[in-house]
Amino acid sequence: DARHDRCYGEFYQLDVEMAFVEQEDIFHVLEDLCNFIAKYIKREYKLTRLTYDEAMDKYGSDKPDLRSPLYLEDFTDIFINSDLDIFKNNIKNGAIVKGVRSNKITGLDKILQETERLGFRSSYIVKKDNKITGPLSKFLSNIPMEDNSSIFFTCSDRARENGGILINLLKETYDHNVLHFVFIDNYPMFEYIDNKWEFSHNPFSLPQTTDFTDPSKVFAFQYDLVCNGYELLSGGLRNYDYNLMVKAFSIVGYNEQYINDKFALAQAFKNYAPPPHGGFALGIERILMIMLETESVRDVVAFPLNTKGTCILTRVPSTVDSKQLKELHIK
Repeated sequence: DARHDRCYGEFYQLDVEMAFVEQEDIFHVLEDLCNFIAKYIKREYKLTRLTYDEAMDKYGSDKPDLRSPLYLEDFTDIFINSDLDIFKNNIKNGAIVKGVRSNKITGLDKILQETERLGFRSSYIVKKDNKITGPLSKFLSNIPMEDNSSIFFTCSDRARENGGILINLLKETYDHNVLHFVFIDNYPMFEYIDNKWEFSHNPFSLPQTTDFTDPSKVFAFQYDLVCNGYELLSGGLRNYDYNLMVKAFSIVGYNEQYINDKFALAQAFKNYAPPPHGGFALGIERILMIMLETESVRDVVAFPLNTKGTCILTRVPSTVDSKQLKELHIK
């Protein structure tokens, strides 16, 4: 996936594994790491801790850039009692309404066009000279808001995620010199997709409960460290209990035989009783990208592949002739 923050085809990581630890022990290690990075490059830094649900509810993303002052508010109760039928009907069918307050009062229709291009609809009100105008103004004429400001709204069952996109589109000025680290924990263990349960993150993470009666209420000891909108590392406590691992995989439709055939790790855990353990993997290139204040990970890689996965220096990958294939007994 040739993104600006991801190396195509390769990357380097610092892999940390720690025995006999709990999540708080790892968090303290990460606190020291954040402090070291900030001091090394002589930058001010902040460290915030959020659960996954808090991050999604307030910022619409599990990779929030907290240098921006923008955040999401829930306006569902206001719209369920309004005369806006399209929002009311959607809410009755399970949708919610999220809104973003902003100082932006011009170019608002361009943002409407952009959200529609990205696959969802939004709308807004704007207050200027103490008068509220905009597409939704007749439904929200008494809503409290500051002069020379706007509020963008989105209504759907994906309003949190869409609200996060709105935050990015409405970006305001902020201090680019600050490193704002965010430790995000309490990821859900499972998610319901296409009428079946799937693992939402790492299937080998340790569940926080052994009661799987309602998979939607099972959370994992799984965490990420984010900085300025980039995920720097991901990790978790490992599910070292073989029987609990079998139970977790059964929720997503895999039996014990499948686990033993597919994962040598399961056999190791079954036969050798590993200690409680956890850790994380930190992306070296992303750390360097943020430390050097560059916009692309390619700026910190010596010979990066282009977006087609080709090295312009050595011209690889190249074709292999039939004689070479025959020597290697492959097609």
